[in-house]
Amino acid sequence: ALVFAVLLAIIPASELAITFVNRLVNSVLKPNLLPKMDLQNGIPEKARTVVVVPTLLTDNAAIAELCGNLEVYHLANRDKELFFALLGDLPDADGEIMPTDEKLCAAARKNIAEFNQKYEAEETAPRFMFFTRRRTWNKGEGKWICHERKRGNLHAFNLLLRGLPGANYALDRAIDFDFLKTIRYVITLDADTQMPRETARKLIGTIEHPLNRPFFDESVGRVTKGYAVLQPRIEISLPSASRSVFARIFSASKGYDPYTSAVSDVYQDLFSEGSFVGKGLYDVDAFEAALDRRIPENKLLSHDLFEGLYARVALLTDVALYDDYPSNYESYAKRNHRWTRGDWQIARWLLPLVPNATGRIVRNRLPLIARWKILDNLRRSLVAPSLILWFVFAWATSIVSPLAATIFAVIILTTPLYLHVASGSMAAVETDQWKKIHIGFSNLWSDVKTIVPQMFFRLVFLAHEAALTTDAIWRIAYRKFVSGKRLLEWQTAAQSERLSKKNVSGYFGFMWISPAIAFGICFLLIVFQPMNLIIAAPFLLIWIIAPFIAFRLGQPKEKNQLINKLDEGDIRWLRHTARRTWRYFETFVGETDHWLPPDNFQQDPADTIAHRTSPTNIGLLLLSTLAARDFGFIGTLETIERIELTLMTMERLPRFRGHFLNWYDTRSLEPLEPQYVSSVDSGNLAGHLIAVAEGCREFADTPLFGE
Repeated sequence: ALVFAVLLAIIPASELAITFVNRLVNSVLKPNLLPKMDLQNGIPEKARTVVVVPTLLTDNAAIAELCGNLEVYHLANRDKELFFALLGDLPDADGEIMPTDEKLCAAARKNIAEFNQKYEAEETAPRFMFFTRRRTWNKGEGKWICHERKRGNLHAFNLLLRGLPGANYALDRAIDFDFLKTIRYVITLDADTQMPRETARKLIGTIEHPLNRPFFDESVGRVTKGYAVLQPRIEISLPSASRSVFARIFSASKGYDPYTSAVSDVYQDLFSEGSFVGKGLYDVDAFEAALDRRIPENKLLSHDLFEGLYARVALLTDVALYDDYPSNYESYAKRNHRWTRGDWQIARWLLPLVPNATGRIVRNRLPLIARWKILDNLRRSLVAPSLILWFVFAWATSIVSPLAATIFAVIILTTPLYLHVASGSMAAVETDQWKKIHIGFSNLWSDVKTIVPQMFFRLVFLAHEAALTTDAIWRIAYRKFVSGKRLLEWQTAAQSERLSKKNVSGYFGFMWISPAIAFGICFLLIVFQPMNLIIAAPFLLIWIIAPFIAFRLGQPKEKNQLINKLDEGDIRWLRHTARRTWRYFETFVGETDHWLPPDNFQQDPADTIAHRTSPTNIGLLLLSTLAARDFGFIGTLETIERIELTLMTMERLPRFRGHFLNWYDTRSLEPLEPQYVSSVDSGNLAGHLIAVAEGCREFADTPLFGE
């Protein structure tokens, strides 16, 4: 029994050990930034690239949104050698051709044609393209589907780019195949991915650098030097992070990244290889060479990691893409269920011998670190079931102390919290200045308030997560070794969101297993160890009400919801924030800087004032001065004096054809090099000046002494 207890504890303990080692390595290593070519003058013709969105065509509204995303990508990443394509697969069906197919394709073609017409003055070739494949009969799925779903879509597109047979696209005769053959790189994005400004150039500039170009080693059948795939860092988009309480809690501290920064990643910084998650850039020739005859037909659902293991991936932590986060627990759980099924489908590649695309058994050439990635995913999927078994074993037997065993499990679940507190505390006390120590602990407390709810709700959903993971593993085992069917069962994130339950009964129907597990454990304890119910009761209770908690967390935020009344705490917090904001201008805007606002004040590692300013900064100063009077922080006379002093300095600043330049030295008032006019900053200043002018006009109509 003691041996069984040790075996049960191994997987949960591994979570603690691996999290600790990863945190330790990340604290020691510096981010491994890959060299990049400077493409500010444009993408070279030899690096011609197409941005693709492989997706399912479900309805006209979704198609319009997808095509609109392509236009946004184009506007944020304009370049004559950058093109955009929608790879639209038709939904699974009982027949090869369905009555709605032509309507869906016509809607996509119409949107694409409108964009090409809209931007035709600046194009030499169609900037936007649409491709759709024919369905084929899939015996395993029992339906007509587009071959191999998303993986097959990208593979077919690669074949089309190289003029090879097998693409199976329903092609328009107007397509210029010679042009398609000149495309060297593909940037693949999901339907809900956002690609910020200039991201494409950063990716292409990275893979174009001679040190990063892929080298395919035919002797081992994979890329061994350089990289065939570039995987940007994935952040959570701000709108999706605020759609519900669930999204806000679990995506906290993500989504707001105004200045993209690099972070450390163990795989990239220690082994120079990242992991592919299906969104990024790949070299068409190297990618196809690495995966040629590698993947068995209709066997792998989770292809991203598998492709990355052979094509070699670079994780670019200084380049970011933004994804939507699930707005409710059901959508989140279904996504994890799909990922778990995909991870266990490639478990075979841990072994020395593996099947290839033709079914032949060949030697597995993957290196040790690649196999560890597969094993680590399998290990991670077993943590929740192992913890539930550990709880049952500890509470229902007297072999180990139930209290000690419960504390052990809670420590496992809260590992990120106390590791973050430990590292944050050490960082905060590294300085001998009390002000910086105070700031460090203030930031740490903010992080703790973010992490604690995540840890608590992870515990709430533990029983259901364990059951769902077990279901995914058994389902794959049955389909792989018994039925041979439905190995490619897949649902898009948008479909999961749309089909998720909207009421309490729906959530209890989806999560019934969580209260069932709790009642089952309760029955065992009543029979064998009734005294342990005291320890187990809080856990059993939250697992019983987990469906109700999930329902409440997933409730969408009401649009245009009006706040009728702020309580005293809200008012105090808002006024305190406003006062601190004005304090910046009050402290740093003075004679030294000619009554212009310095760009920023840096507190760590040393107090430093950035004596430069921009039109936006000046506009914000003038508007804040007006707001400070409204709040009663300063009087009317001081308000007028401050605005006059700033405007007098502005009249002295050198300009270009009446426009303020983008940066000035606040002490010498000289423009900073390189000198240029920013339409963004000039527009900001113009808007602020209009508001300030209206505010000043109100002085004459308001009492001199207000509230």
